[in-house]
Amino acid sequence: MTEKILEETGVIAIIRNVTGDDVSRLAEALFRGGIGLMEVTMNTEGAEEAIRRLRKEYEGKMCVGAGTVTDRARALAALDAGAEFTVTPNLDYDVIKICRDKNIPIFPGVFTPTEICSAMNAGCKYIKLFPADSVGAPYIKSILSPLNNAKIIAVGGINAENAESFFRAGAVGIGVGGSLCRVPQDGNFSPVTELAHQLIETYKTVHH
Repeated sequence: MTEKILEETGVIAIIRNVTGDDVSRLAEALFRGGIGLMEVTMNTEGAEEAIRRLRKEYEGKMCVGAGTVTDRARALAALDAGAEFTVTPNLDYDVIKICRDKNIPIFPGVFTPTEICSAMNAGCKYIKLFPADSVGAPYIKSILSPLNNAKIIAVGGINAENAESFFRAGAVGIGVGGSLCRVPQDGNFSPVTELAHQLIETYKTVHH
């Protein structure tokens, strides 16, 4: 289901440092905007509780995963909480093995051609290019010339202004955190919903 939703919408919402009832309110706004994949980063206070909560609220409607799964301990905690997919900022073969053994999709963080090939050779169908904003969309286009079978999800500094450039360079998806997943001070979540919808429509324009 995770990969199917990624192919349909192209956007993963990254929730970091949002806690309590705000998690549910933010998730609702994202869901209304069409988001089907949402990760709670494991370095967020109460991450496991948030994953359990969102799994219960969105079972069958949205895939809830865990992000910043940097090591074995976080991987086990994330899966125990019910994460339906995992995302990492780094390439850790223990984490890959744990997820693959449980048949949980994992998007490992990579940066170089060597790391991309290593992740693919370890059985990862999709890989996360991070931090994408430090090299920009042209880097993805360059990578995909020799490694044309790599399925790259661009993460790091992605926003409404640059999302299209990453899609046009060949990224099959994007992960969007701070520019999308913020709790508004005035309590009006409509802009979150609108931005989510805009990002997904940008993906569909380029890839469908």
